[in-house]
Parts: sequence; structure tokens; C-alpha cells
Amino acid sequence: MNCRILPGVILSAVVIAIGAVHAGQDPTVQTPVFRTGVASVDVDVVVTDKKGNFVRDLSADDFEVFEDGVPQEISTFSFVALPTSTTSPDDADGAREGADAEGRRFIMILNGHGPRLARIAWMFVDRALSPNDQMAVYYNDPVSNAFVEGQPFTASKPQLRAVIRRIEPQFRPFQPPPFAGGGGFMSGRELAEERHRRDLDRFEMLRRAMESLAPTPGRRKAVLWFGGGFPFQWTQGRSIAQALDLAIAYRDVIRTAARHHVVIYPIDPVGLTGSLMRKAGLRALAEDTGVEGVIGTNDYEKGYARIVREMSTYYLLGYYPKVHHRDGKFHSIRIRVKRRDVTVRARKGYYADEPVRPAREAPRPPQAVETALAALRVPPELPRDASPRDAIWWRAAALPRASYERTSDSSFTRTERLRLEIPSGDTAGASAQLLDRQGNPLRVPLQVSDRADASGESRWIVVDLALAPLAIGEYVIEVTQGETSRALAFKVVP
Repeated sequence: MNCRILPGVILSAVVIAIGAVHAGQDPTVQTPVFRTGVASVDVDVVVTDKKGNFVRDLSADDFEVFEDGVPQEISTFSFVALPTSTTSPDDADGAREGADAEGRRFIMILNGHGPRLARIAWMFVDRALSPNDQMAVYYNDPVSNAFVEGQPFTASKPQLRAVIRRIEPQFRPFQPPPFAGGGGFMSGRELAEERHRRDLDRFEMLRRAMESLAPTPGRRKAVLWFGGGFPFQWTQGRSIAQALDLAIAYRDVIRTAARHHVVIYPIDPVGLTGSLMRKAGLRALAEDTGVEGVIGTNDYEKGYARIVREMSTYYLLGYYPKVHHRDGKFHSIRIRVKRRDVTVRARKGYYADEPVRPAREAPRPPQAVETALAALRVPPELPRDASPRDAIWWRAAALPRASYERTSDSSFTRTERLRLEIPSGDTAGASAQLLDRQGNPLRVPLQVSDRADASGESRWIVVDLALAPLAIGEYVIEVTQGETSRALAFKVVP
């Protein structure tokens, strides 16, 4: 029987799931934590009246802060008001690149398709960005089915419009690959695993985006999520392990948002249409970071104006928790204002430090993995003509119809695809898997095929891999054919 998790209790479900994970996980595994320590907990607070106007005349005495229901003493209080003027859509740049003036920083993530989503994205650039704001753009690449960077941080509206226009035909939601690694159609189980991986990619993209916003002092920071919803029905059609994967991924998103003071604004391009569950999930994601998304409406301009107000005018409260938690659990924060007929929005809480666990020496990786990683330290040779004994690396941009180029350098960026060709000694089917530095298998699909050379005398095993889902680091591709296997390493670099 499938269990339906209600969006209103998402954080409670995460706490329960994380508790179950900690009960059985390896004590050496560490996850990112929100370092409370002796530092204060800071909370951005937006207070509006019945008409939606910001209430500007409050003092510290007008606020009450509760952590886990316990009153806290406010130690720091300030009122922040940033300029909200926007430049004309026809202005050339709107601001100097790298300007030091205070402003906001946005990351726009496009996870959808079609001209409607493009128009909504352009509208935000034209109507919501102020001269000192900066924005970066990521989108879902149709070839790798993973998120890639389309535009680094810039204050130039023409550059932002250009990248949205350039990648508009590439906007698309999850499209499961129709073929498995061996060339046949994917089974129902394989499709479900691939969809689960894409769901995890969405949370991972949010986490990476917020990490990239972290080193931004003096600026209000937000992620704008345009497009598809999030998988909040964690146990529906999934194994217990997959449900816990999603619970942990969501926990890490909320933890990262709290640690770096980043908010997430989901912007749903379907307007008044779309399922209630989709809308509820997007609303929960926004509310758990202390804001309100643009969901269930066709009046995007009004929603964008509200985002600008919330990002420009707010109270910043700080307090030292009366109890210093080191339990890895979620601790709620509630802000109350001693005034009637006002609405208060703030993040719902934070995750405390994990308890200190004794370190344990990591197991040594298999010899084949060590040998492959050691080969990365050897300077690359110039490309040679293909020999029946050589493995060959190829690289290509993660763009439609991009052609591969042979390379001797096994270092790649996340915006590329790699291809590895290994000489084949027989006609037995081959398989491949991606390993980390310790030799642990990673759940990243590899496309495996074979080819003959021009003479027809030699055959090659061909492994294709999109690198966008991978973090920076070293990896090993293990190819198995019959009773033999071979491991080759590569690096993902910035």
C-alpha cells in the first residue's frame, strides 16, 4: 500500500526519516551541518499588513522568538531596506559588472520547456532586477538530462535575455532515455530508477545553487525555480531506501538554505492549471525557507513585485539559543509580532550539528581502483593513432549534435560528455559501472555499446557518460566483459 506524505508535514517526515537513517548508518559518514556553536542564529523576517504592504515601524520589543517552543532573547536587531528601482528593458547593461553596491543575488534554474516558460523568465529579468542585482542561469540539458550552467553571475540584462533565448528550445522536463546500456529498451524497474535519480538531481541542483551563493556577504540571496514540481510523495512507487534518499536530500536542501541564508522561490509556469499535489509541494518548499512562491496564478508581474519587496525590505533578528544542540535534529523557530492583523514570514527552523562520532579509518580501495587513480598522476601523452591495445578518451560539449574529439587528457568539466573506448577481445556482452575513489558503485547510468574499426578487424567497447550530475573529483569507470574487467580513472575539474 502506498503512503501519501502531506506537504504540510514534510519537515516532520524528514526528521523521522533521518532518525531512521542515523540508527543504522556508518558512523564515519558525515553530512553538511548548520554550525550553531556559540554563534547566534540569524533569521530574516518579513512582516506585512492586510494589504500586503511591508510594516516598517517595528522595534526589537515588538518581536518574540521561540525555538522549539522556548522563548529566546533577541541579541541583534536591524532593519534592512535595499533600493528596488529597475532599469528599462531596453537599457544596455543596467549596472556595472562586479559593482560593490548592495543588491540582491539570484540563481535562475529552468526546469521546463516552451515559449511560455521563456516569457515568464524574461519578465523577471526585465521587471524585477535592479541595477546592482546579479543573476546566474542554469537549465536542464536535453542531451545529458542534467542541469548545466547557461550563464555565470552577471548584472547585464541583455546577456541574461540572450541565454534564455538561446536555450529556449532546450527547455524540457525529465525525459527518461528509451534505451538501456546494452541497447535494448529500458525495463519498468530501470525507468523507475532513472526517474528516481532525476528527482535526486533536482534537490542536488538546489543544494549546489545555494552553495554557490554562500560567499556573497552584503547581498540578499535567492534561488528562483522555474518549472517542474518536486517528488514529495516519497513512498509512492518507491522502495524504503529510495524514500530515505529523498528525505535526506530534502533535509540537506533546507539545511543549506538555513546555513547560507538563502530562500527558494518556486515559480510555476502552468499558472492556474496543474495538480493540487504539485502546487502543495512547491508551496511547502518555499514556506520551509520562509517565503511564498509564485504558484497557482497567472499574474506573474504581481508575484515578482512581491519577491522584490521581500528581498529588499526585511528585519534581521539574531539570538543565542538557550540550549546548544548537537543532535543533528531539526529545531523549530517561530517568530511572533505583538501587533494585530499582520502576517509574519520567516524560515521554520534549522538543523543542529551532528553529534561527534569517533573517526574510523576508511577501508582501502580495490587494487584495480588504486592503479587506475595512480595513472591520473602521469602526464598525458599526445594523441596517437588508435591501437588495438589502447584505451581512447573522447570529449564533447553537452549540447545537441556536438561532435566528439579525441583527447589524451582525462580531465573533464561538468559541461562536457566523455566517451571511453576499450579494445574488445571477444563478442561477449560488456557492462560498465562508475566508481568513486574508494571503489564504491555510484548510481549514475552509463551507456554501453560497441563498434568495429574501419578495417573491421578490431572491435571496441564504447562507454558514454554525461558529467553534469557529478561533483568535482576523481572517478573510475570499471568495464567488465566475460571474466575480464578493466578500470580507468578520470577527473572532473572546475
